[in-house]
Amino acid sequence: MSSVVYTIEPIEEFRSKARRVRKTFKSTGKRCWHRSDFDPEQLVDVYPALSVRQGHCLIAYIHHDEMGNSRGDVAGFVEGSNAHREALKVPVGVPICWPAFGEPGVLPAMAAIDGDGSAMAYLSASLLHRELLETGAYWHGITWDVESVIAPRLAKTVTRESEDEDPPMEDLLARLQWPNSTPSVASLAPRVLFDAGAIQVVFHTYSRMGCHHATRWTDVYEGNYDAEWEKTILAEGESGFNF
Repeated sequence: MSSVVYTIEPIEEFRSKARRVRKTFKSTGKRCWHRSDFDPEQLVDVYPALSVRQGHCLIAYIHHDEMGNSRGDVAGFVEGSNAHREALKVPVGVPICWPAFGEPGVLPAMAAIDGDGSAMAYLSASLLHRELLETGAYWHGITWDVESVIAPRLAKTVTRESEDEDPPMEDLLARLQWPNSTPSVASLAPRVLFDAGAIQVVFHTYSRMGCHHATRWTDVYEGNYDAEWEKTILAEGESGFNF
């Protein structure tokens, strides 16, 4: 088995660009599922190693509730299919029934994504998947944006300029209760593992949601860029925040 390990720099760049794209999503509208005029394919463009699969497209939907929360979702469609034509018939903002994955012509967003086969393509797919899930999310709908990817830096971090800035990741990890000794940031670095049967993307995040905790994410790719993923909480600490 071979593997490729990544530092935080490309991940931070991708996440920053994706957030700027998602900010153009207008999180307002009716308290129901409806089609948005946001083009989710702009998020795919953030990742040079990925593209929308030929003959497919993505459409974004959003749902609001009476408390002001919102959550979005992105569906993949086979262009020209009956499901695609029917989806486009419904004007933006008009209430709909959420399209059922598995119907002819409708598929999960990542099943409509292609890549160049590189390690970066699979790392990008894991990041893109979570950005698509966060599309249109507001307040209680937010999950991915409160996760900080754990990875070493190529250059040493500059000294903190104020007490409001986050302490180094090493210090944050040391505050958690680990089953054994506190792991190093380098040992938790994102990596893409190539095996004969499948490709895995394994990375770790730190979050203050609920309580301070560290999570391992394992995405398994077989044949396409739509992964099966597993989430494991590795360590927890003091109480955090809730929306």
